[in-house]
Amino acid sequence: MKPNQALLIIDAQVNMLLGENPVNQAGVVKANLLHLLEKARQKDITVVFVRNNGGSDAPDTPGSPGWEIDPAFSTRAGDIYIDKWYPDAFKETTLQAELAARSIRSLVIGGMQSEYCIDATSRGAVELGYQVTVANDAHSTYASGSSSASEIIERINRDLAGVVSLTAAQDFNF
Repeated sequence: MKPNQALLIIDAQVNMLLGENPVNQAGVVKANLLHLLEKARQKDITVVFVRNNGGSDAPDTPGSPGWEIDPAFSTRAGDIYIDKWYPDAFKETTLQAELAARSIRSLVIGGMQSEYCIDATSRGAVELGYQVTVANDAHSTYASGSSSASEIIERINRDLAGVVSLTAAQDFNF
């Protein structure tokens, strides 16, 4: 495997992409994430699947159907699985140790939700010294308050532009 790069696919879970209430543009985001996954597989890049652990009444309660990784994402032996309880996938998980064990210093990030886990994990990674690229068309969320999901995604891309690299999934090369 390429020793210093990994693809982090955050919360590409059934409840986000296939459930009763999928994220905005779920099909487009899923296609872009699958494109990144295919490129990573072609270059033998480490792939990390991060799952959110919701509470007992949440659609992503651990072990529930909504908690599972969307079955469209082909998983392989050697993939890393991280279960998280906070928006930052590094907080109280083994993610940092898993990446350090593989000498990974560069991360490509996509998934859900833009203003929570994508933002927090990207910023957390930068604070830990990682080079971070966010696929600006491979993350999504839900409308919130007076903001549409598209407005939130655009805002997060603008906010992250000063912190990480941004690129479209189709334009990214590992």
